[in-house]
Amino acid sequence: MKGVFKTGEIEGKELVKELRVYADRLQYLKELVKNSVAEIKRLRKRFKEKIEELKETRLCYEWWYILSDLLETITGTEARRGRGELLSDDLDIIANLDLFYDLYDIFMQLVSLRLRDDCTVTVNVDDVYIHIAIEGIDFHPPVSKREFVKNLIKYANVIAPHLREPIREAFLELTSIAKDFKFLDELKIVRKGSFRAWFGEEPEIFNEIRLHPFAIYSIELSKADMTYTFGIGEVERLFELYDTINEMYREWAAKALEIRRHNEEIIRKMKNTLAVYILSEKL
Repeated sequence: MKGVFKTGEIEGKELVKELRVYADRLQYLKELVKNSVAEIKRLRKRFKEKIEELKETRLCYEWWYILSDLLETITGTEARRGRGELLSDDLDIIANLDLFYDLYDIFMQLVSLRLRDDCTVTVNVDDVYIHIAIEGIDFHPPVSKREFVKNLIKYANVIAPHLREPIREAFLELTSIAKDFKFLDELKIVRKGSFRAWFGEEPEIFNEIRLHPFAIYSIELSKADMTYTFGIGEVERLFELYDTINEMYREWAAKALEIRRHNEEIIRKMKNTLAVYILSEKL
């Protein structure tokens, strides 16, 4: 009987040893978790501080410097603007870097004249209805001003036969020149690859980043099933991508300036052509 208790005592001591190991391990892990929580809090605080520091660096405003230099190149004057902000006049200039409204005004001068001698005629082409009235041309479905001008150029040979002869001649000549006009909204600046943006403490990997010609304060990040639009100042989400973003803005600015210089010649030719018809009183 005594031997039985002796054996049980030995087994009990082994169990105590195991329990002590488990208890020590649990205590270690609890301390580790406690320390980890403290480390996480410290890292979160440091992350926020560094984001605020990053917001004050040139890296996050390089796009603004690029656009400011572009605007000053075009206008020849230095505008007063706060860093990271563009004035309403700046935005108007950027919106018309391609001289679109100069192009639009030329065509409006022409189509506001008497186009026909009789009633409105409607032509259907590519499921687009073109209404050519005594004064004015309309498209259905309705389109923006840019699409209106693009349609005039695209369907010039369809529209022309329904115009009065003097107008027809001027219209065909102007649309022929305008075919070489480069529209800024068709300029696409895209990078493909692997781009990481952050949602809180969770990263998301995208395979495309896109800069829209007119949405100058935002970029698009896309992958197979979704597209997100981010404000250019969302540093806490985009901090890993500013080198790429700034490179894209530099490309956009260079191409936009090239487009403007190209279109200046197109507009000059069109203005001279229209002036000849107006001065000759043919219209």
